[in-house]
Amino acid sequence: MHELIHKNLDILIIPSWYPTDMDPSEATFFREQAQALAARGHSVTVVFTRPYSLKAVVRMKKMRLGLTDKIVSGVREIISYIPKTHIPVFDEAVRFLCGKLLLKKWTKQVGKPNIVHIHVYQAGLLGKWYQNYYGVPMIVTEHFTGFKRNIVRGRELRKAKSVYMSSRHNIAVSLPFAELLKQKTGINFDVISNIVDTKMFYPAEKLPEESFIYLYVGNMIHTKSPEKLLLSFYNEYKIDNSLRLVMVGTGNLLDYLKRLANRLKISHAVEFPGYLERAEVASIMRKVNAFVLPSQFETFGIVVIEAMASGLPVISTRCGGPESIIIDGINGFLVEPDCRELQAAMNKTRKRDWDRNAIRNYAESNYSKDCIMEKIENLYTNTIAGFNE
Repeated sequence: MHELIHKNLDILIIPSWYPTDMDPSEATFFREQAQALAARGHSVTVVFTRPYSLKAVVRMKKMRLGLTDKIVSGVREIISYIPKTHIPVFDEAVRFLCGKLLLKKWTKQVGKPNIVHIHVYQAGLLGKWYQNYYGVPMIVTEHFTGFKRNIVRGRELRKAKSVYMSSRHNIAVSLPFAELLKQKTGINFDVISNIVDTKMFYPAEKLPEESFIYLYVGNMIHTKSPEKLLLSFYNEYKIDNSLRLVMVGTGNLLDYLKRLANRLKISHAVEFPGYLERAEVASIMRKVNAFVLPSQFETFGIVVIEAMASGLPVISTRCGGPESIIIDGINGFLVEPDCRELQAAMNKTRKRDWDRNAIRNYAESNYSKDCIMEKIENLYTNTIAGFNE
C-alpha cells in the first residue's frame, strides 16, 4: 500500500456534468478535484459528453459543435458537444455511444488508466462498460440532489443501483447524503467531501465597518430559494437600514429578484453582480461579514466551506449537506427553510463576535486539498490493490 500511495497514477474521470465553454459555471468542483489530483503528480484525463438543447443555446446565447481536446491546469479535458432531443432513452443512447467512441480512441492513443472515477450515476453506464471491457476498476462519487428531491425513481433508481453495485467503492459527499442513499438503494457509501482551495479562499485582514454585509453565491433558481433570503433580508433591513446584501449568480429568477428588490424599495441595499469567476467570488468573500445559504436541497454545499475558509460564519437551511458541516452556534447557524427563522439567524449573526480564525481553521483542517486528496488517493490505492488480487 505504501508503494502505491506514492506512485503516480493514471486516472480517468467520467463526469455527468463538467465546466465547458457552453456553461463555465457547471460543476466547477469536479474540475477542481481533477486539478488537485494532477497537482499531486497524477496523470488525469476527463472525458465528458455535453448534451445540449436548442433551448440551452438560446438561453446561453452560444453554441458549440464537435470536440475539444485541451490541457487545463494539468488536466487533459476531452469534451464532445452533442445535441439533446429531450427523449430520455434516445439521448442516453447517443451520449453513451459518443462516450464509448471517445474512450476507445483515447485508450488506443495512451493506454489503459489505473482507475476510473465516475461523478454521478448517469455517467456510470460508461464506467461499467469500461470496467468490463478493459478490466480497469471503477469507483463512483454521487452528488445528485435528485435523490433528496425524490425524482430518482423507477427506471432511474434501478439504473443508479446497477451502477453502484458494479462500482468497487461508492462515495457520498456528506454523511446525511450517504444515509439517504443507503435508505434509497440499500447500498453502503463511504463519505469523502468536496475540497476547498484554502489558498484562494482566506479571511480578510479587516472586516467592513460601515455596514454589515450578507452574501449569497449560487444559482438564482427555485430550488435555491433566493427569494426567501431577499424577503428575510428585507425584514432585517427594516430594523437596521445600514445592512447590505450581495447576491451573486444567474438564473431564471434573477430578473424577478431585481423587481422584488425594487418593489420592496431596497434596491439600493442589494447588489446583483451576476456570474463571477471563482477568484472573484473569493475576493468578494473578503469584503463581507457573513454568508447565507437558503437552499431547499444540497448534497454537500461547496460554497459553505469556501465561506468558512474565508472566515465567514454561515447561516444555512437544513437542506441535506450543510448539517454535516455547520456546528450550530460555533461557525454559523442551521435553520428550517422559513423566512422568520432565516431573519432571526441573520439578526443573531450580526450581533455575535465570531472567532473567524477558528472558522477558517475548521474548514482548512477538514476540507483542504491535502486532507481530501489523501483520502481519495488512499481509496484509489485500496481499490486498485483489491481489484488486482
